[in-house]
Amino acid sequence: MKSLLITLPLAFLCMPAWTQVPSKDVSAQAVAKYPQLGKVGSPFNEEFMRRVKIRTAENPTFAKDKTWPLQLADEVAKVVDFYAAKPEIEFKVLLIIKRYSDTYHPLFLPIRAEMTEDDIAKARHCFEIQTPDMVHDITRGKVKFTPAVIVSNEPLHCFAPKRRDSAEYMGEELGNELASIAKPGEFDSVGYYFLYFDSASGYKIPRAGYGVGGFNGTLGAGTFAVGSASGMNPRDEVFLHEWMHGLDGFYGSKSGVKLPKGALHGSGNYDAHYSQAKAWRLQDTFRGYMEWYKDILNCQVPDGDGFVGHGEVAWKHGPMRDEAKRSGRKYSTSPLPKGEYPGWVYELMKGDLTHAQLGPTILPAELRAGEISKDAKPWHLESWSGSTKTTARYAESDGGTFTLDCASGNHASICFEAPLQPSSNYVFTAEVKTVRVKVEQTGGKYSALIAAGDSQSTKDLSGSVDWTRLVLPFTTKQDPSSVSLRLQIGGRGSLASGRACFRDVKLQKVGYPDARSKF
Repeated sequence: MKSLLITLPLAFLCMPAWTQVPSKDVSAQAVAKYPQLGKVGSPFNEEFMRRVKIRTAENPTFAKDKTWPLQLADEVAKVVDFYAAKPEIEFKVLLIIKRYSDTYHPLFLPIRAEMTEDDIAKARHCFEIQTPDMVHDITRGKVKFTPAVIVSNEPLHCFAPKRRDSAEYMGEELGNELASIAKPGEFDSVGYYFLYFDSASGYKIPRAGYGVGGFNGTLGAGTFAVGSASGMNPRDEVFLHEWMHGLDGFYGSKSGVKLPKGALHGSGNYDAHYSQAKAWRLQDTFRGYMEWYKDILNCQVPDGDGFVGHGEVAWKHGPMRDEAKRSGRKYSTSPLPKGEYPGWVYELMKGDLTHAQLGPTILPAELRAGEISKDAKPWHLESWSGSTKTTARYAESDGGTFTLDCASGNHASICFEAPLQPSSNYVFTAEVKTVRVKVEQTGGKYSALIAAGDSQSTKDLSGSVDWTRLVLPFTTKQDPSSVSLRLQIGGRGSLASGRACFRDVKLQKVGYPDARSKF
């Protein structure tokens, strides 16, 4: 009984202030029923405490029912043998969350941004709570993922200059920061969580919202980076996936280890069920690829007459940090690319085009007045809801005005598919006037705005607002067939209603990186 009362209060460090310690009677019943619960360090006790941490993070009201220790102990008793074995290997993984970005790249436009506390909290929850739980579950406790988090106030400075198609972090920058906070052999893997979009303008670097991972031989550690995702699901597998790339890079060359064809991205070379997204648990809304990760980590991917993956044959080589210690590896700092933008570029990012070097507008000038239908050209109507009365039209007043009307909640836009040059910077602008625009969907946040591809103006307009200029810079992908330009009401998960008028609609090429280039 004494051991349980010592153990249980530890769980309450993670719980809301209103939570009370369960009654002694309930604690005594739980220990009497399951004596191993009262022994600190026993498999039963550790699995119980692990589940307390998970449940508390997922549901703040978890402990309102004061009988929860007995209920949870009953649950653990059903699975404790499944997790009874001690871990065969432990990996220590560091995540550096970059609160700020102030970036330079010779081809892209600058990003200046600050991550919200909510975004930081979501990332920490996924990395510190859920990812270790996923690893524990799919390896039956044989692999222990031990997370550590540092929220860095040093801005992310640059993206890899040789990449023309994406915002890929620089391993040298990550290595420089790691050298200032850790010693070789302290962590097996280290990664960045960073912002890839500009707070003021909504500008996004192409293909930036993704993760990348591998093994860095210079650091003797796995490295990875994940673009910030404000909509991150608590059970998102992105940290797990990118961390596993480092395992492939390190263990793939070790004796006795045979990885699947295509390694982590090779699920298509095997049974079709690996490519079917499933929920991690019955109650999960997030769908991922648990079966594939599970079989790789446990060396259970069927291949010919045997199985391939990591598992015991890999873990016998020890964690990455042990090899880094044995080799006497030392961290060193590396110079980073230096460069600066013309002052007018920063002004443009704030919506001021006074001094911007821009080409002529390249939108089609010949438009006929009248209704714009779904099949019209060059502009057409797109509407998420077919049952909502939504109309679009063009008038020659004020030099040409588009009007979009949504009688009730909808995600609709007047669109133009623009064939543009690859890996080039453009700015899409329009003056917008709204009449009773209102977000109708619970949790929605987008009212009237402009968008280009997967970027949209940070500033949007709701209610009734007089003519206001919106400015959206964007960069085309390396191989764009076209870019969808949209005059929009609402958005995904944000159905809205009302009227929005758009005039002086322009698309212009930005004179950066070479102001002398031909537009």
